[in-house]
Amino acid sequence: MDRKTRRSDDVETTQEPAEIASKEEDGRSSSSQSPGIVERTVQYSLEVIRLYRKLEWDSVGRILGKQLLRAATSIGANVHEAQGGQSRADFISKMSIAYKEARESVYWLRLIHDAQVGNENDVEPIQDETNQLVRILSSILLTAKQSKN
Repeated sequence: MDRKTRRSDDVETTQEPAEIASKEEDGRSSSSQSPGIVERTVQYSLEVIRLYRKLEWDSVGRILGKQLLRAATSIGANVHEAQGGQSRADFISKMSIAYKEARESVYWLRLIHDAQVGNENDVEPIQDETNQLVRILSSILLTAKQSKN
């Protein structure tokens, strides 16, 4: 399995691709008080499911909500899959898909917000979390790609 090697003061350490993800979230390790990326995407998916249940009563909300639901829940599924990646390339591929789905979720949330389909108090926290996930996934990808070299 591919491993990430870091050199610090002539001490060499190796990390599996999944370890890269757990340590990338805002520079904190998974042992800190913040949830890891896997748990964070599960909680995010649950919040989107709750929002969808509120949107499905409006015809436009149902259509936009369904698109958001597909993209947003795919983020967590791909992050989860990446943890079991068979190689660094597989890990990067799955995380790249998660990143793209997060970007797509930003789009659907913007439409829901701007079209005033959902309650602003329900949509804005999810928009904020989506933007944070985009940044975290981008950071994970940059680290994983740099470690290939």
